[in-house]
Amino acid sequence: NATVSIAELDVQLDLGQAIGKSAFIINNFWVSSKKNSDWEQNLCLGFEKVGVDSAGRMSGFVALQDFKIRTSITWPEREKALNQTPLVQGSLGFSKLRVKASFDYQAFLVADITSFEFMMYNVRNGPNASGDRLVAMLDGDSVQVFCTTTTASQGLALYQAFVKLAQEKRTNYEASLKEIERFMKRKSIAHPTNFPAPL
Repeated sequence: NATVSIAELDVQLDLGQAIGKSAFIINNFWVSSKKNSDWEQNLCLGFEKVGVDSAGRMSGFVALQDFKIRTSITWPEREKALNQTPLVQGSLGFSKLRVKASFDYQAFLVADITSFEFMMYNVRNGPNASGDRLVAMLDGDSVQVFCTTTTASQGLALYQAFVKLAQEKRTNYEASLKEIERFMKRKSIAHPTNFPAPL
């Protein structure tokens, strides 16, 4: 059994003038993993609140509350496997999700989702059944998503800005490595190792 718990995590990111600054905050995050035998595995994850606030060219926020996810998988025992698929169950739910996205100081996406729950599992009719069937259930209170006529173009521009930022960081990283290599070569030439003369 393994359990990880974090009371609060606050991360500040400065992505430059091309994108802006972002703040990532998570409260009461926990993960629990449980394995009683070689044939099963259970994983639970949840947090009370997670939020992302951005300011600058890319602005807006993401707020997710009371998020919980659980997965369970059970494999048939080796003697009874007979090429059967494992039994899998997964559930996901949250109480509230709010999103506002802006780029170039223009809002292009607003979403508000409340009381969302999803469950999926497979069912086997019997130990000798040749196959199984998948069951999924979705339940929610309200889903509201609003877009503008520029949503597609603004989304593409935001993606291109992130790609350009990643390329610039990679170029700067490679240039730094080359500079370090040149410095190390100059240092080794300026201070050669003097071995003692043989007797």
